[in-house]
Amino acid sequence: MVVYPGATYTGAVNGLKAWWNIVFPSLLPFFIASELLINLGVVHFMGVLLEPVMRPLFNVPGTGSFVMAIGYTSGYPVGAMITARLRLQRLCTRIEGERLLVFTNNSSPLFMLVAVAAGMFHNPSLGPLIIFSHYLANLTLGFCLRYYGCKDPETITLPK
Repeated sequence: MVVYPGATYTGAVNGLKAWWNIVFPSLLPFFIASELLINLGVVHFMGVLLEPVMRPLFNVPGTGSFVMAIGYTSGYPVGAMITARLRLQRLCTRIEGERLLVFTNNSSPLFMLVAVAAGMFHNPSLGPLIIFSHYLANLTLGFCLRYYGCKDPETITLPK
């Protein structure tokens, strides 16, 4: 920054332009849509409807299904934002929020298709495989960590 202030400034300006022209427009519709859906009661509806699925599989409330749907379609950081919103509205506990963050805060399918498969690997046909493996890994984490936080570590007795 001291040696090449012009290059530093140009890089910073280009980064801000990329954020303003690419990142912001791609996230804004999901922020608006998620707020509308929350305020219209879709979260409550999905919570009641999908509680019998979400609780046994991931040990999170049914409202977590909304976080899952938004997180898997929009990518970072919308899943985390919705989880925080559910926590603030007391629709999930701290531990349930932590569980939700583990498996619902994902890369967006568009990023995996365009940036990773086509851009980095130069092979767009890898896109579905990348998406499948990414989502499968996150669902597996959610399933495996469904008992995270269920017991206080201090109360667990070790065998002698």
